[in-house]
Amino acid sequence: MPAVDPASYLGLVHYLARRMHRRLPASRRDVARDDLLQAGFLGLLEAGRAWDPSRGVPFVAFARPRIVGAMLDLLGGLDASTKRERRSRRERGATEVELAGRLGRTPTAD
Repeated sequence: MPAVDPASYLGLVHYLARRMHRRLPASRRDVARDDLLQAGFLGLLEAGRAWDPSRGVPFVAFARPRIVGAMLDLLGGLDASTKRERRSRRERGATEVELAGRLGRTPTAD
């Protein structure tokens, strides 16, 4: 089985880390892009070990979700909130936006 050289895909990890960091909500911007890069590099190495070219899947298509997944795992591990709490915050935010549109002002607790 021909081995893949992960070093030739470092640009992909940099691209994905930049993209993910840019899309983080303001509350999560404290996460350094270097931390995302490190997690992505580990995902790339794991993909390099697990990839089987005989299956016909291009390496980039195989590695990309593993790189992104490693970055998401990092972000999930840094968040002390549960999934239920995060979903509740998203729903509350969406409700506030909807109310602001209907009322024409920022909604209050009342």
